[in-house]
Amino acid sequence: MRRPAAGTSVGPAPIEYEPGLIEDAVRWAIEHGGDGIESLKLQRLRFGHRRKLDVLYRLPEGDQREAAFRDHFATMFSELGNAEWIPRWLEPFPRLRSELECVVVRAAAGPGEDGAELWESQEQRGEGVPAYLVITVSGTGLRSHDKLGAALLPDLLRAADLLDPDFGFRRGDLQADTRGAEERIRSVYQRLWELSARARLRARGLREDDRLLEDSEELIAGAGVDLGSAGPEPGGGAAGDACRHPVGLLAALCRDISHQQLLGLAHALPAGAGTGASAAPCPLCHYPTTDWAPSDSLGAVESEIHADFPAWSAAEGCCGHCAERYELLSAAR
Repeated sequence: MRRPAAGTSVGPAPIEYEPGLIEDAVRWAIEHGGDGIESLKLQRLRFGHRRKLDVLYRLPEGDQREAAFRDHFATMFSELGNAEWIPRWLEPFPRLRSELECVVVRAAAGPGEDGAELWESQEQRGEGVPAYLVITVSGTGLRSHDKLGAALLPDLLRAADLLDPDFGFRRGDLQADTRGAEERIRSVYQRLWELSARARLRARGLREDDRLLEDSEELIAGAGVDLGSAGPEPGGGAAGDACRHPVGLLAALCRDISHQQLLGLAHALPAGAGTGASAAPCPLCHYPTTDWAPSDSLGAVESEIHADFPAWSAAEGCCGHCAERYELLSAAR
């Protein structure tokens, strides 16, 4: 994070756009029009753009000509209103401008890759101190500002969470005794964090989202919770209570939430690793799996598993297929 020297002040982090992204956005807007650009203004800009290009193409090839082209497209980018959108979306998250060195906006390698993430500087790599916010925009991103904003805002809020000491993120808290358990908790935590960002944005009136309840239901159902027995009324303080009903889960997630609260919710959904976790080998059959047996069901088959795998512990877990197999063996004896 940026630290001002004594007696100096540090302004907002500058926003730097990749030149190719600027040129693509300008050429598109000149040809097709842009959001909120009046027709008379667009005609004037088209005429000025073509006249300026005629002048620039007469310059001798070299660095000076390339710089002149970059300056012209940057001016047009601002005139067309494209430079207004990223600063506007960053306004609700002041830490992203006040505590970083730079905001970099770059072109995506392919479609559907719009997003934002914090990067460390090369000098401090591995120290966990972010220096840059890198915003990735697909080729059509700056052509549809509403869609781009909807895609970026959840990532921007989660980046702001990482810079917020009250959120208190600690990567080490996501570690577990076994690889399977770690994959499981990371997957559930990630999905809860993403859902929380969307819920908080809607609660603040920053983003519409009509899938929140449906996604909350899918997350709880994927974790093996019986939605037919909701348990305590939504809104209770316990993580376990919130995780038994989608409305209660959303109520917990839409408030200002901390890393520890998210972690508590993630542990309250222990079987949710089947909802998007990366495959890891089961310690019994050694096949990669994301279908891990619920930890509270392993006690009934622990002795059966130990008969074949004396060194195995319940903390290692096992896949659902192996758990079912040992349940059948136990029932047959």
